[in-house]
Amino acid sequence: MKYREPVKVANLEFPSTGLGKLTKDKSPKRKVCIMKTKELTKQVRDKVVEKYEAGLGYKKISRALNISLSTIKSIIRKWKEYGTTANLPRGGRPPKLKSRTRRK
Repeated sequence: MKYREPVKVANLEFPSTGLGKLTKDKSPKRKVCIMKTKELTKQVRDKVVEKYEAGLGYKKISRALNISLSTIKSIIRKWKEYGTTANLPRGGRPPKLKSRTRRK
């Protein structure tokens, strides 16, 4: 495996690892890997809709419940479209075996 030449920045050496630009404190920024989170409970989604119906905006709901703005928008959009906050069935490939065949 070949190694790249080290890069000198402000009298500090960092191997050229592709971690990104240096911040003001002279440490390399690391790329953050965002993990998927679990589904919100029905009670939390109902609380979002309740606050929306009370006249609060997306940002205020987001700050109050500490949930991302895009999540708030998607919950309200689904509620407007389907009239429910329940988890909707997801698409995907149908199972090869029927449930009855799997039990045998």
